[in-house]
Amino acid sequence: MNKDLDLNLLRILVLLDKHQQLKPVAKILGKSEASISKYLARLREQLGDELFIRHAHHFESTDFLKKQLPVIQSGLDSLESCVGASAFDPKTYDKPVTISMPQVAQYFLGELILDDLLELLPNASINIVSPSDKPIESILDGKVDVYLHHFNEDCPKSIYQQSIGSLPVAIVLPDDMPEDTLETALLLPFITLELKGWKGSKQVVQMILEKRGFEIDSKVTVGDVGLLLGLIKRHRCAGIMMNFGRPVDGYKFIDVPEAYYSRGRPKIAAYIKQTHRHNALHKLLIGVIDKYLSAP
Repeated sequence: MNKDLDLNLLRILVLLDKHQQLKPVAKILGKSEASISKYLARLREQLGDELFIRHAHHFESTDFLKKQLPVIQSGLDSLESCVGASAFDPKTYDKPVTISMPQVAQYFLGELILDDLLELLPNASINIVSPSDKPIESILDGKVDVYLHHFNEDCPKSIYQQSIGSLPVAIVLPDDMPEDTLETALLLPFITLELKGWKGSKQVVQMILEKRGFEIDSKVTVGDVGLLLGLIKRHRCAGIMMNFGRPVDGYKFIDVPEAYYSRGRPKIAAYIKQTHRHNALHKLLIGVIDKYLSAP
């Protein structure tokens, strides 16, 4: 390759090969589409190849670039790993930090995690967001630093998942309702909480209960925990959520027995890019999450 090659621009090639359009690449890098086009022209000159063929609605990588991309990606990963291993001072870190976690985790842990991070990273902007429909892409594109969800055996090698324990899953219902056993609670009508991620919108434990012969009577699914709690109180029904061990005034939790899990409780993991595995920032973020997830 040209000795004058600007290594900072190589990420454009990886992103444009993946997204095939300038707009998402510009958005990810925080640049204008005109800037990306200018950088691409510089790369074409430095590498001596067209790099992309422009069609009506997308860009297509040339054969030359397709052969070079694995080497480029490997080099970028190595550089990123080296940078992550360098000195890290949380007090002066001033870049955005984004943690993605399910609504129920935000409801019970979001404020605690945010308070810690604001103290540990006083100059950073902290974002706690709900999972997207494409969690892997959001991590690899740098939109999410840490993604909290169920452990996934099919996780790609480009993603590192660190197990941070497990929690009991419970049936939640108003505390003035007479049902006080799992069997009686499961006879109630249910409103379910959407759970985006590996398993789709259907609750993992709902599938476990159905395998044991308990049909969940649910005709409504919502994406907000506050709405879920309000609805089950108003309509005198039940919901399913992880039990974080923190009481909710006006509600009771009936845990699903350990015996119901053929392979133990669903494990929870923190997901990051494989190249961030030894990164000090990501270790700090996972440590804060683990602190409250493991708390009694």
